[in-house]
Amino acid sequence: MSNFQIAYQQIHDLNQKHRNLILQAPTDDYLSLKGTISITCNHTIYNIPLNLTIQKTFPYQPPILTIPQTPNMAIRQTKYVDLQGKVYHPLLTYWNQQTTLLHLLDQIQLVFSMESPVYSTQTLPKSTTSNLNSVSQQQQQNASLQQIRLQQNQTPPKPPPKEISELKMKENLILKLNTKLVENLKLTLDVIPKQIDQNMSNKNIILKNRVNLENLEKNLVYHQNEITKTIKTLNNSKETMSEEIKQLNSKPNIEVSEIIVGLNPIDEQLYELMAEDLAIDDTLYVLDKSLQMGLCDLSQFLKGENNLRQEV
Repeated sequence: MSNFQIAYQQIHDLNQKHRNLILQAPTDDYLSLKGTISITCNHTIYNIPLNLTIQKTFPYQPPILTIPQTPNMAIRQTKYVDLQGKVYHPLLTYWNQQTTLLHLLDQIQLVFSMESPVYSTQTLPKSTTSNLNSVSQQQQQNASLQQIRLQQNQTPPKPPPKEISELKMKENLILKLNTKLVENLKLTLDVIPKQIDQNMSNKNIILKNRVNLENLEKNLVYHQNEITKTIKTLNNSKETMSEEIKQLNSKPNIEVSEIIVGLNPIDEQLYELMAEDLAIDDTLYVLDKSLQMGLCDLSQFLKGENNLRQEV
């Protein structure tokens, strides 16, 4: 289903309630509705001019709402309308493709009822003003005459009928209730954008944390694979070392004197002399440590040292 087909279906539903919005000749890029929407302000119905433009990106992008200036009306800047007549609303700012045109217009109608975005620029002619003044003077004279007649007759005024008093009380209660509901609605409309902003902020934080967790999971998987490779390498090295140790253990013991052999008799005598010299040094070192640790007394130390000197 194309986007304009979705728009045509919603326009059909919209016209069931807002019949004064008329669809204009369509173009390839947008659809346009022009007309008025009705609002109730101070128990009086007013028709507010409105233009609604639906782009071909609808419903993924919100429609554009503007209030045209007429010869008899001027635009008043409000919380939801600027001086150029462009309409702003949380439903437009945080547009959701599930939002319908009917729901949007109902909300616009509600906020316009609380604060009208237009005012009349008509002024009464002088003749009308003078007629009103004369009518007002005549009403004052009639009221004075009626007061004089009442004083002469000295008859107290009749109380209003009971039905009228009850009706008046009901109207007052309804008016107070309506005022209270409007105030609560204003408070709600003030809180909703803040809550939406907070929810969007929380959503961004959650998405950021989710990305961090995904990266952490990737790093853990990478390190796990590296550890598995290292363990496998160590196991292979262990097996190799075990084989080499077995081979070494299977070989016979070899004396050091059999490995280190001089190339000639002089070299062999040199090796023997060096071995004896190193052995004497090692023995003197052991005797010295034994004396320091108290394992032998001085006489034993001197005796051992003399024996070594005699051998030398």
